[in-house]
Amino acid sequence: MPQLTFEQARTILQSRIADSSNPTADDQALNQAQREVARARRWPELVVRAFLNTEAAYSTGTVATDGTTSVTLTSGTWPTTVASSKFRFALSTSDPWYEVATRSSASIILLNAAYVDDDQTAASYIVYKSHYSLASAVDRVEEMWLHDAGRHVPLHSAATDQHVTEFLHYPSGPGVPTHFYNMERDASGNRQILLGPNTPDDVYRIEYTYKKKTTDGTLSLDETRWPVILSRATAIRYEPEFYERSLVEMQRYEKLLADEWAREGETEIQEVRVADTRFRYPTRRGYYNDMMGFGRVSDPT
Repeated sequence: MPQLTFEQARTILQSRIADSSNPTADDQALNQAQREVARARRWPELVVRAFLNTEAAYSTGTVATDGTTSVTLTSGTWPTTVASSKFRFALSTSDPWYEVATRSSASIILLNAAYVDDDQTAASYIVYKSHYSLASAVDRVEEMWLHDAGRHVPLHSAATDQHVTEFLHYPSGPGVPTHFYNMERDASGNRQILLGPNTPDDVYRIEYTYKKKTTDGTLSLDETRWPVILSRATAIRYEPEFYERSLVEMQRYEKLLADEWAREGETEIQEVRVADTRFRYPTRRGYYNDMMGFGRVSDPT
């Protein structure tokens, strides 16, 4: 059976509300409804496993600074990725750090702000990558593991105020990162990940699972979710003028969402890591996912 198209979905919504005079509002309602449904539960079709490689900190040679944004390197070559990635520069992990704006040449980088400390002529230094941009499809990273010496070590999500503060005041390494943090999107709109509190001191293979973004003008969720999306979109379209109808449709939406997740939860198997071991954990009405923060806590029985 072919997947329902966005155009067909719009036609069905217009038929449901008996109004086809505002296709722009219909499209906006469908897009918003799909985003809400996608974020309401950890739908298997939106959970993807991927990998990234970290970059080792670089400190070959010596640097000279002159109170401008220019940093000149002797007896070394700035990594080419400094030109396109988010790197930080400091004389040491106990000195103030500066963000690198660009790689001007093999021997010169430009900082995003003028160097304000004492001028240097032949100083040791460290330059390291703090942010890692992910694929455009990534909405947010949910879990991460670091592969090192035959082990896969889980990285903890830095979700507390204390962790965020530690992350914002890099550097505290280099070393082996133990946490990750979902950062703002980069200039291209891609999700960024911050690894820390120690910046990676070597090239590590990072495995992660992420929630896919839903793209406007498409139906990214499985077609079985369509009744839930339609109900929410209908409630959105009713909101401006028909409050009572919108309220009834919202009640229908909540029930359909719960029923759909209950149906999914009877058969879904969640892979869980404990230390270096994977377990296949049968979820019950999404209880494990709810407890892990992917949805509201529900009755496990």
